[in-house]
Amino acid sequence: EIELSVKDTALAAKDGEIASLRHAGEQHETALAATAAALAAKEDELLRARQEQERELCFRGRGLEALGKRRRVAADAACMMDGRLVKVEKEKHDAEEDLEESRDNMNLQIRATDALMSKVDDLAALALAGGADAVAVNAIKYRALA
Repeated sequence: EIELSVKDTALAAKDGEIASLRHAGEQHETALAATAAALAAKEDELLRARQEQERELCFRGRGLEALGKRRRVAADAACMMDGRLVKVEKEKHDAEEDLEESRDNMNLQIRATDALMSKVDDLAALALAGGADAVAVNAIKYRALA
């Protein structure tokens, strides 16, 4: 009975340690969530500031900083369109690079497939020359891939 009491005490201590660790983990998760929310808010703030700076640079580049409100709105729309055009051109360039890489990969795959087909043809010819059953060799050689 004393031995069981000692084991129960040890188990209770371990349970206390586990509960303490869980509580600490929950506190860390809460702190991480708060930090993530603060970072997201800061990222949004920085993005808005960057967009405003880009707009101002566009205005200055066009000599439009002294415009009235209506013309400034129209110029702002033009600057936004310029920014979108640059973004679309970059996406187009990236897509063209991806297409070129895909074509290169496809050509490598075609060459590898041709090399393997040549090996199968050579092995089939060797097997037939060695007296293998022609029906069995052709069944293997022309077997569907799927």
